[in-house]
Formats: sequence, C-alpha cells, structure tokens
Amino acid sequence: MIKCIECGSENVKLLTDNENTFNYRGTTLLAPMDYSVCEECGQEFIGTTQIIENDKRAREARKTVDGLLSAKEIKTIRERLRLTQEEAAQVFGGGKNAFSKYERAEVCHSVSMDKLIRAANQVPALFYWLVSISEINKSKSNSLLAGTSYAEPKILETIKSLVDVCNHLTAVTYTTQSASEVRSIVLQHKPSMTDIATPVIKKVHGIKRYA
Repeated sequence: MIKCIECGSENVKLLTDNENTFNYRGTTLLAPMDYSVCEECGQEFIGTTQIIENDKRAREARKTVDGLLSAKEIKTIRERLRLTQEEAAQVFGGGKNAFSKYERAEVCHSVSMDKLIRAANQVPALFYWLVSISEINKSKSNSLLAGTSYAEPKILETIKSLVDVCNHLTAVTYTTQSASEVRSIVLQHKPSMTDIATPVIKKVHGIKRYA
C-alpha cells in the first residue's frame, strides 16, 4: 500500500502519464511514467516501485537509439536457443543472474554482449562452439542441437569441424589482422572449412568481406 509522502494518507490514486518524453542523444523518446496523487492533500509523488518501473521503460527506450536488443528480444532469443537464464549466463557471460536482469530490463547489457547474442542466434555453428567451451555439461550441449536440422549427421559433423577451427583460432587476435590473413590461417588448419567458417568470423570480428 502506497502512502502519501506528505500527509501519510493511504487514499492515493495511481496514475500513468502516457505522453511522458525525454531527450537522449538528440532524440526525443516516449516513456510512460507512473506517479501517484494523494486524494487527501493533493500531493503528487513517485513511489519506490513506480521509480523502478519508470527506469525500466526509460532504459528500454534508450536501447532503441543505441541499437540494442530489447529485454523481450533477449528472452525470445534465449528461449529459441533452448537455454535457461543460468545456462545463458554460462554461455555468454555476464554473471549468474545477468539474463534474469536483462530480461526484466533491470540493467542494460553491453554492446559487445548484444553482438555476441545476435551472432549466436544467426550462426548455429558459433552458438554450438560457445556452448562447447562453456561450463554446460557435454550431454546438455549435445541435446541443444537434438531435434533440429543441425542434428543431422553430416551437418553435425560439419559443425564440429567448424568448432575445431574456432578452437584453433582462439588465440589469434583477429582485430589486428587483415581479412586475407585470417583466411590464410583457416586454409592452413582446415582448408575444407574456409567457406563455412566465413560467416562466423564475419559475425564475431566484424570483417565485411574476404580479400
């Protein structure tokens, strides 16, 4: 029960300003704001719970400018990848309760986390590799592909080969190398995987094209 901060009355009306806006990086954003009005003394105020909800709405609005996934989108991707919130934290990092907070919009994830989640969602082989090097047990990692087109023997073998390539390249600092140098490394290690590895390396390291 919310009490008036001025007179202590419990006769408080909860309202929402659906036209509330604020400026962020030169853009005017809409973020509905909850507030309270005491019907005894007329005092307007924002309660603790309302502050938390208002902050969440503002946080989600800022994501639209920053180009980040919304809390709902992160949850959708996690469920599509068949991960619990705790497993997602093991695969992508961020701490044990990270995804619980991301999905409730309690905190905003980083740009690098955003890119990693998007890449794993778009490139199954990359996701499989991330699972394989995480703390998730082997039986769980294998089950994540079960029942999908990626579980077919030939495709699964290809994915595992790509995982091998990624493991081999882990120690290489891609950001300081040209596209042709990265391609050369893949060719030396496993020539047959070069074309398949291309989308993964492009997603993770931002290489737009191979020379």
